[in-house]
Amino acid sequence: MRVGIGDEITNSHNPEKYVDCMLIEDNKSKYAKLYMVGDKNERYNKMLKLIAREYLQEIGYKIKATYYRTTSRKSPKKARKKAS
Repeated sequence: MRVGIGDEITNSHNPEKYVDCMLIEDNKSKYAKLYMVGDKNERYNKMLKLIAREYLQEIGYKIKATYYRTTSRKSPKKARKKAS
């Protein structure tokens, strides 16, 4: 399932606009694992996590773990300097 900014669930192809949620249900509880692109300190990731948490609580799930994946090995500052 995908939770995104703007819509509650979106199929956006922009990796900065959504978080993938893996919903897991066992005998005792319902929980979710979040998979995000980028760094956990990036503003949109913090906002996405809040939106995802709110949405998942509505459907009865708790966030168990969050995983972050970087898109490139270069730091954002170096990439910006090269682009300008």
